[in-house]
Amino acid sequence: MAEAQPDIAAGSTVRPPPLPWRAIAAGIALTAILRTIWALAVPFEPVSDSGAYFAFASNIVAGGGYGWEPNEPSAYWAVGPAAIYAAAFALLGPGKLAVVLTNIVAATLCTAAATTIADRWFGRRHAWVAAALFSVWPTMIMFTTALNSEQLFATLLLLTLVVIDPMRPHAWARSAWAGPLAAVMALVRPTGLLIPAAVAGTRFLRGRGFVKPIAAGLLTTGIMLACIAPWTVRNYNVFGEVVLISTNGGPNFWMGNNPKTNGRYTPLPDDAVDLPEPERATVLKARALEYIKAEPLAFATRTASKFVMQHATETIGVVWNEPALTNRFGAWIIKPLKAVSTGFWLATLAGAAAGMAMLAWKKGLWSAVTHPAFLLWGYFATVHAITVIQDRYHLQWSPMVMLLATLPIVAAWSKLRPSEPGAS
Repeated sequence: MAEAQPDIAAGSTVRPPPLPWRAIAAGIALTAILRTIWALAVPFEPVSDSGAYFAFASNIVAGGGYGWEPNEPSAYWAVGPAAIYAAAFALLGPGKLAVVLTNIVAATLCTAAATTIADRWFGRRHAWVAAALFSVWPTMIMFTTALNSEQLFATLLLLTLVVIDPMRPHAWARSAWAGPLAAVMALVRPTGLLIPAAVAGTRFLRGRGFVKPIAAGLLTTGIMLACIAPWTVRNYNVFGEVVLISTNGGPNFWMGNNPKTNGRYTPLPDDAVDLPEPERATVLKARALEYIKAEPLAFATRTASKFVMQHATETIGVVWNEPALTNRFGAWIIKPLKAVSTGFWLATLAGAAAGMAMLAWKKGLWSAVTHPAFLLWGYFATVHAITVIQDRYHLQWSPMVMLLATLPIVAAWSKLRPSEPGAS
């Protein structure tokens, strides 16, 4: 912790140190190499959500619009992932090459952004550790051969934080530039809609004033919504109702809050399946609220349980590649890969817990609990604890967990190499 960067005061003219180019370059290289090896070894067989995104993207490129079937428009899932893969399909054709290149570009940007943020928030050695952690992240390596929203969202979240970093002094220009980036992030996963507000709240909680942080957050949010508006207009033309991004909010809320829920994905009730998407969302949201009002204590205990459960495993990268892995290597490989993936996740989770303890000890409890890594972790985890959990949803806040996990690793590194200067 000795090399951690100071929490720069609002209005300060102090500039952050130069970017850790060596760490960024090393992280990008390792990220690309490991994913290329995976792509060469594992066939491309999209299944489950990956298969759905492939169909969506293919429909867009073929001129059939965004939907489960050509010329049957939908907004049930956010359009962002399909649109990004569709752009790659338009350039390279639908298939493995377009998917793999898209995912490798996203992964390298994710590593570079994480390395930059780790350097700013904690120090140069932390940048090197972040570069290593994000490069070898097993699930994201496995996602190289799967269409997914998780890696795209993690990348866009970190890039947005690079621009409107709540630990840096306020700047109007950065608040404006972040708007289009935040819009793409929200179109990938709508939970990104509140990130500008979360950044503003973090600035306020850390004593950066009130008016400027709120004004900057409103500026970013306004530009973000303006960039999203064409999609909202499309949805209005399709459904005759205002749908900002997607229509699955009500169904997700119901899945996690109904008499038969286990907190996870649940097939929609038969009497709601054929309803128009906006009506279905409204009906299922109302049913969930009715159930919560009737059983408020059950809702509270269920939400707390889901908050914990969603941190338990990380196997989705294996699951979405399981047919391809089984066909190429045999069924024996599935359990070991799941163990590696979950083991990495639980190790970084334990590291993040240790990192929070270190922050509280060195900087004080308030500084620890108002740190953006912790606040964003709490935000995403709470949203899904209230609605629905799945193995993959914690990938939204996994970058925050890994950034915090750099703290105990660097502390151990410093004890082993106390005289080693920070790498540049």
